[in-house]
Amino acid sequence: MATPRYCGRAEQGTRGTKKYAMIICSCTILTSEEIHEAVGALRTKDPFVVLTPGLIYKTLGKQPKCGDCMPLVVRLIVGYDEEGPSSAASLPHRSPFDDTPPAD
Repeated sequence: MATPRYCGRAEQGTRGTKKYAMIICSCTILTSEEIHEAVGALRTKDPFVVLTPGLIYKTLGKQPKCGDCMPLVVRLIVGYDEEGPSSAASLPHRSPFDDTPPAD
């Protein structure tokens, strides 16, 4: 079932409420909301995964067509990582060269 479109936005409704997400890829009707959900799911599964537009498309079961949307997909990935709840930067980490025992 195709996602209905209105004025360059995909309409995603739940019980009478409408939530609009910006269409990022018009070839596959990929929305900003879908990208954010995929990034969140991938970061939850593995906080240190290297995210690429190809991995996002694969996670969503889609394939890019013309590639014009790739720069915007990258910007959304970076933007989510900077603001997202499961960003790798927000997790405590140690250098592999640090010999001090971790704090408990």
